[in-house]
Amino acid sequence: MSWTRKEIKERAKEFLREYYWEAFFTALIIGLIAGGFNFKVNLDRNRYDMFSNFSLLFLLVSIFIVNVLQVGLAKFFIEGEKGNVNISNIFFFFKSENYFNIVKIMFLMNLYIFLWSLLLIIPGIIKSYEYAFIPYLLAENPDMDIKEVFKKSKEMTNNQKGNMFVLDLSFIGWYFLGALIIIGAVFVAPYHEATRAQLYFELKE
Repeated sequence: MSWTRKEIKERAKEFLREYYWEAFFTALIIGLIAGGFNFKVNLDRNRYDMFSNFSLLFLLVSIFIVNVLQVGLAKFFIEGEKGNVNISNIFFFFKSENYFNIVKIMFLMNLYIFLWSLLLIIPGIIKSYEYAFIPYLLAENPDMDIKEVFKKSKEMTNNQKGNMFVLDLSFIGWYFLGALIIIGAVFVAPYHEATRAQLYFELKE
């Protein structure tokens, strides 16, 4: 392993020392859109027993909005690394000519992870790490085709999945402490996202 958890997390902290609140609000906006809509769906489903209709609506929102916001979040950190920190970057791809390419690839990414998860949980987890950098690759190259972007993410995560899993595990304590104050986990998310972005920069090389 050419990188260490300490090194990657220190880079993330360095970024957040200057741009924590910008990172916080980007993660919060996406969380509110995704989580808030899910709450609305569940509320209405319980009230009107319209499970199939609202489940379909939630799926469509996830495919055409939430997934694109995830690529926008990656763009926020990529541009932030260049000193161009702008919360509006999370909405950038909604007005991009590559919008439907992003929708298609992100949909396939989540579909593949779901299908692998049906085999057992472990294959799904492995694939989720194999595809982890697809949003970042699309953020930098939104016109990449399906074969190329999946291949590139696979190459970047080759022999790195176990280390990436351990890196994610290192945040469990932070999320546990955050859970003690109900909404504290919201404040941990920027640190976790910034760390994943720094790992992308490291492995991209």
